[in-house]
Amino acid sequence: MWVGTRRGVNRTDPTHPGVMTFYGGSTRKERLADTDVFSVLAEPKGPIWLGLEKRGVDLFDWKGLRVGALRPDPSHPETALPKGMVQGLTNGPPGTVFIGSHQGLYRADIDGKHLRRIRYEGKLDPNVTSMVYDRNVLWVGGVNGLWRLDTREAGGGTLRRAQLRGALTDRSEEHTSELQSHHDL
Repeated sequence: MWVGTRRGVNRTDPTHPGVMTFYGGSTRKERLADTDVFSVLAEPKGPIWLGLEKRGVDLFDWKGLRVGALRPDPSHPETALPKGMVQGLTNGPPGTVFIGSHQGLYRADIDGKHLRRIRYEGKLDPNVTSMVYDRNVLWVGGVNGLWRLDTREAGGGTLRRAQLRGALTDRSEEHTSELQSHHDL
């Protein structure tokens, strides 16, 4: 199990006692490039993806050595990560990983060799705060609502505001509140 922290990343193996800590901020190419790790995605048959605060994404092997990286490059906004925090990582269709950041949503191949920004429809605050991939649809939560990406669409899809069939209401009684949906999503 891998856990990101404000000082690096911790790894524990249930079959062995103890915790191994990898401290961030090293300039050595095989080590963690940033001190703060905000998201982790451990691929069972691939690299461990670590979403960093300032330096994009590091990819580590299961021995704890960096084997790849996706670095910010503002001069190539469609094919490189922007400056800023990587807040979320999630699997997508076979062979892909989605990357959510303060500046948008990106799709990479499982080895971290190719990356592209996901296009979106309408006005989107690019601050992606959470993601879930389920049955060919990536659900994206952001500061301005719920969005969906149908990955079966041509070109990998366009991120669109989720259309709810019913309204969500907050029904509060004294000190308790319950979020109730009038209809299913």
